[in-house]
Amino acid sequence: MTSDFDHLMTIMQKAIEGTQFFPIANWLADICIAQADTKKEGWTFENWKKSDHLYAKIYKDNEFLLKMHYLNQCHNVLDHRDWHLKVFTPETANLIKVVDDAIEGKELYEINKLKRYFPQLLEHLKQLSFKPLDKKGWMWSKT
Repeated sequence: MTSDFDHLMTIMQKAIEGTQFFPIANWLADICIAQADTKKEGWTFENWKKSDHLYAKIYKDNEFLLKMHYLNQCHNVLDHRDWHLKVFTPETANLIKVVDDAIEGKELYEINKLKRYFPQLLEHLKQLSFKPLDKKGWMWSKT
């Protein structure tokens, strides 16, 4: 689970550095938040935004950074403090890794499996100049 959150922080940094990565990073953040919000009673993005947490105050005018710093806090609260709760489904954990690889420009695998759960992924990959290398869409590469 720690690696999922590490990937999310790398994605955040890349989205800050390159605006072409913002749409896929923001979309992924929404998916991750929806799952994290169900793991601990009272621990939600909306509640966290209203809290006295330093990052909630610092980034109150930047929704994307709020989302990403909330997810970073999920790492602390849900992974470390609450005995390693599984925050993300296996499909979402795979999606996080694929988005990180896409942002790094690496070849992508098992996209055909992910599109069942996340059909918008294909459009995001196309916007990043990726294309399928086979009929089923199992492997994608940068054009």
